[in-house]
Amino acid sequence: MTGESDQSKMYELALLSTQAKRYSDTISLYQSYLASNPNSDISPCNRLLLYNAFNHRIINECFHSYSKLTSLHGNNLSISLLKFVETIENEIDSLCLTIVKIIDNYFLASPLNKDQDIIETLRRRGDYLYYQSSIARPGGKCIMLQAALRSYTEGNYLR
Repeated sequence: MTGESDQSKMYELALLSTQAKRYSDTISLYQSYLASNPNSDISPCNRLLLYNAFNHRIINECFHSYSKLTSLHGNNLSISLLKFVETIENEIDSLCLTIVKIIDNYFLASPLNKDQDIIETLRRRGDYLYYQSSIARPGGKCIMLQAALRSYTEGNYLR
């Protein structure tokens, strides 16, 4: 199979998984494609599908559960709920770390980027670092916020 037909098939499967609201499948599909084609890139349209899948998993699923638990119970969480909150925090952290690595290793490194693609990619990188910092422990929060601000600033500087 050629690279172009691989990308076409990947796009079709990703689109189907997104339409079926199987965002975890969309994420794993793009991850495996990028891992199996280390010098490849995906189009801005496909990047948008991937960003939307991550946003859905992080914001709509994880943060929704996280905010419900922490706002309803405050500091009075039982041990089992604390473990569940910690599981959600770990999932948010893992998802954010994964997309930031994809952005750094594939999207920002791509020779196919246009200036607007780089700006959008840096903004997205800043968003995911900000999401990650919102659940971080105080020691790591400052570092993550600085990295997010740096991504936003670099994106604005390129304008």
